[in-house]
Amino acid sequence: FHPDYRWLEQGPTPREILERAREIGHAEGLDHVYVGNLPGGEGEKTFCPSCREVVVDRRGYRVLEIKTKDGRCATCGGEIAGMGLP
Repeated sequence: FHPDYRWLEQGPTPREILERAREIGHAEGLDHVYVGNLPGGEGEKTFCPSCREVVVDRRGYRVLEIKTKDGRCATCGGEIAGMGLP
């Protein structure tokens, strides 16, 4: 949660809880789990599920680098869901 507009009295969700939720998602088998409103953290990046290399590097709302080719990881060739494969 991030306070905005009409609900400003509630503080944001603590970093520790967001990072733990991401860990739980990964432990349950989700490949792409993102943490919002924490710019600069690992939770902004997209990792290849095969080799764990960063394939999309982000900071805030900016994409800094994309390391894919034809919907696959540029390092190992693993499929990256949502990156153009049918």
